Amino acid sequence: MNNIEKLAEYFRIIGEEFKNETVCSMKSQWSIRDIKIIELLIKNRKTMSDLSNHMNLTPGSMTSAIDNLIKLNIVKREFDKDDRRKVYICLSNKGEKIAKDLIKTHSIISKKILNHLNEKEQDEFLSILDKVCKGLENNPN
Repeated sequence: MNNIEKLAEYFRIIGEEFKNETVCSMKSQWSIRDIKIIELLIKNRKTMSDLSNHMNLTPGSMTSAIDNLIKLNIVKREFDKDDRRKVYICLSNKGEKIAKDLIKTHSIISKKILNHLNEKEQDEFLSILDKVCKGLENNPN
């Protein structure tokens, strides 16, 4: 198995851990796409085009996904106070609770991962991830 195959397998194993945790295991109610949208809205509201671009979805597909989340009372539309043509998507109170549960799930998985490493290995691991993430942010292709 080459390094790329190993890394893909590691991502699969970590992904399985996320699926097994409580919030993600409720996926019968929400799709992975729904969870990704909620995660994108954790820090702040976004426009539909921001969400579409980030998730690589057509505006129609994004509208359909958002409409579904609105029906479930997870997100809501919010009009810009200065320009009513501009609409933001943000989490509802229910969506914020789900987002907090997602953050808790991320912490649980992070602890599970780091518990297998000693302090020095944890520092090295996080340093390498920091380098990878900065590289991806600066050059996503």
